[in-house]
Amino acid sequence: MRRHFSAIMGLLVCLLCGSAFAQEPTETPESEPEQAAVTEAEGISANEIVYWVIDSDDPKAVAEFRKGVADSLSGESGRHILSDEAFQKHVTDSVGPLPACFRGVEACISAKALAFDALGISQVIRVKLKPGEKVEANLDLVDSRGATVRSAVVSGANPREAAFAAIREIYDATGMLSVRTQPEGADLQVDGSKVGTTPYLGRFPVGSLKYKLTLDQHEPKEGSVEIRSGRSEVIEHEFDQQMGVLKVVGAPANARVFVNGELKGLGNERIKLPPGNYTIEVKAEGYEPLSDNATVEAGGEVERTAPMRPVDELFDPIGPESIILNNYLVRVGFEHVFQSTSYPNASSGGDNAVEFFSFPNDAGTQPTVGNIAKTIHGNGVRLDFSYAFRHFGLVLLSMSYHGASPDEDIFVRGTSGAVEPAKLTSLQRFQVRPFQVFYRHVYGNWVPFAEVGMGADFQWLGIESDVLEPVTLTQATPFYAIAFGAQYHFTPNYFATARYSLQGYFDSAIGSDHELLIGVGAAFSNIFGFDVEPPEKL
Repeated sequence: MRRHFSAIMGLLVCLLCGSAFAQEPTETPESEPEQAAVTEAEGISANEIVYWVIDSDDPKAVAEFRKGVADSLSGESGRHILSDEAFQKHVTDSVGPLPACFRGVEACISAKALAFDALGISQVIRVKLKPGEKVEANLDLVDSRGATVRSAVVSGANPREAAFAAIREIYDATGMLSVRTQPEGADLQVDGSKVGTTPYLGRFPVGSLKYKLTLDQHEPKEGSVEIRSGRSEVIEHEFDQQMGVLKVVGAPANARVFVNGELKGLGNERIKLPPGNYTIEVKAEGYEPLSDNATVEAGGEVERTAPMRPVDELFDPIGPESIILNNYLVRVGFEHVFQSTSYPNASSGGDNAVEFFSFPNDAGTQPTVGNIAKTIHGNGVRLDFSYAFRHFGLVLLSMSYHGASPDEDIFVRGTSGAVEPAKLTSLQRFQVRPFQVFYRHVYGNWVPFAEVGMGADFQWLGIESDVLEPVTLTQATPFYAIAFGAQYHFTPNYFATARYSLQGYFDSAIGSDHELLIGVGAAFSNIFGFDVEPPEKL
């Protein structure tokens, strides 16, 4: 009799709650939990029973929703009946004494309340699933009187997410999240918002959360975690130190980059490497290999320029980057000078000084008015030391020496003050230019340039006369100069050069010089050879 009574009460609950017992039972995976724990929220105690009536046209969606409810409440105590089969078993097992009202001892309450009380059910939750682009779940909460006390609509990307959303809506369920990292102090973002730093412990609503961990100079960590009611989820991450980047530029297109003897990539590629010190070797067919060292720092980028020299390099095209890389220039050349002057103020010095007076006029006699200038040709050598940036540069020191044997008639003022005829038999000149500025531009192998600067000219004039003893006159004067020229590079390091210079003197009476130079030069990235830093970084 009591067993029949329980069955009748179960049937009554099913009818009240819209159960689908009359339909074909939906399939439930063997591993699907039939009951799960629940928090003591919304008046549901740990000892009470909640019956879920889940309905949908998609049996698979029902199974996933049940599994989601079971997992979301896995950390709680209490019982949830999630399937029709579990409910039927619960009805069969719920055999208790007949209520007192059946024995006529007291008045019977309503049939609805009697059915809930007989089966120990405190609440029925009806769920209608509507699968689609988003899974929508319509919720109805039925209390022990059989009345719907609350309705709600939740949704999720899939049935499982909809189940977690239902638990959040009904029970306001939460779980704990613990995050530990090595090293500590990482920033923690949850669903795009920063919530703290590690080590971290916090409470979150049940459901799936996306997290991101960031720490300076270390690779970020990302992932997702599912928060379940009454459970503490633990995330542990060990950070990898952030990679650095090595980039080799200025090398041929087919250049291969070897790092510590291992092929890592090609020229102009960004090669990721752990922080550390590396030996770099760049190889390309038809070019001489280059080797260098580099230090890669976490999160940093190191750039190296590789001006590779062709194996058969004479007259081969050279890339501008290969030429520009070589900052230190040394040039030496043969220089021919056209000097137009009358050597004013050139004298032997001392109390009885002999001074240069003038060259003869066209008639070969002493001029009566002013000094007559003459062009003297001289030959010599010039040596320059320069430092070049990409376009601009400095001539740190320039020196030249010229000599001539003019054998020209001149007039000098002797020790007595009288003007006497004499011979200019020799001329020696030394010029020093301590500071000049130049601009250059690279067109293939050609590098035209322009220079401007100042210097000092020192001259020694050898004088012979029938009246005077042989004497040397000296002259020292400052000058300014402008020059134009070009270099042709046979290789990135070696070139030929040609230059024209015009020198003017601050004392306009001294005249001017025109200088023509042909020479050779060498260029280096530093005094030891290949420089690891590109010139644009200077």
